[in-house]
Amino acid sequence: MTVQTNSARMTWELAQNGTAVSGPVTMLLSTGIVLMNGAFTGTLNGSTLAGTIAVTPGGIPVYPACTGQLAATMNATIGSPSTLTGPLSVVSSTCAVPISSSSITLTRP
Repeated sequence: MTVQTNSARMTWELAQNGTAVSGPVTMLLSTGIVLMNGAFTGTLNGSTLAGTIAVTPGGIPVYPACTGQLAATMNATIGSPSTLTGPLSVVSSTCAVPISSSSITLTRP
């Protein structure tokens, strides 16, 4: 993912209970600087994972008062490696954000 011409990485630590999927999400620059911390909640329906990332106060370290929500609908592929691929977009934000939407691929080796 690219944020204002800088390469960024997202880390998702998801857990599944039935069709419910949830867990923390972190976005950071290649330098290790954290851009965002959020919490994903979603539903797995077949091979489609749809949900939102809530960013609460303090979730964006350089703008601690900012809050927002991102939405994702991804196709899950189980294999070696397993992947989640699809669009991620900003649904709401109390501050100006450097991205509005992006296509992402998450890989689990």
